[in-house]
Amino acid sequence: MRTAVIALICVPILGLAARTVVSADPPPPTLRLAVPLACPPGIVCMVQNYVDHDPGPGARDHTCGPLATDGHQGIDIRVPGLREMSLGVPVVAAAAGVVRRVRDGIPDVSIRDAGPPPPGAVAGNTVVVDHPGGWQTQYSHLRRGSIAVHPGQLVTAGTRLGLVGLSGNTEFPHVHFVVRYRGGARDPYTGRPPGRGCGAPGRVLWTPAAAAT
Repeated sequence: MRTAVIALICVPILGLAARTVVSADPPPPTLRLAVPLACPPGIVCMVQNYVDHDPGPGARDHTCGPLATDGHQGIDIRVPGLREMSLGVPVVAAAAGVVRRVRDGIPDVSIRDAGPPPPGAVAGNTVVVDHPGGWQTQYSHLRRGSIAVHPGQLVTAGTRLGLVGLSGNTEFPHVHFVVRYRGGARDPYTGRPPGRGCGAPGRVLWTPAAAAT
């Protein structure tokens, strides 16, 4: 996902403890998510953009902070640069499920160099996984040729799906991670849909282990 933030503005993965808003509000059927990256030792993976909760043309993350872009429906977890991308940072399934669809073959080129991608290629190389209870996760901007799964394949949390890449509408290597419930996006930090106002209570979808990172 393209970002208007030019400087490296990010927080340590996942930075959950300091940024979570929690309440006892009843959530939809619970999906528990592991971290969708397996960062090798020595490589720092960071959240650059969160889900946008501003109902208007502006952008606010779930804590009413500025780490979002207008209309952003997922979270962007990045690596520092092309060198780290070239080393191979695995993107992994965040929960058990069935691979719904994959797309590969889109080159890893920054839109700063190549311009916007053609229609249908905005998300770049992508894997979509269906989970029980109406949940779905999407992993986008993967490295060309790295997709390691196929439609219909059963996966567990931690199954390698591909590698962090630079494909599609992006200007930095990362995975764009989207969580959906019955077709609608949800913020994994609150369980709430985007665009309904920041700072509202919710229920974290991360596993305890992911929340501790």
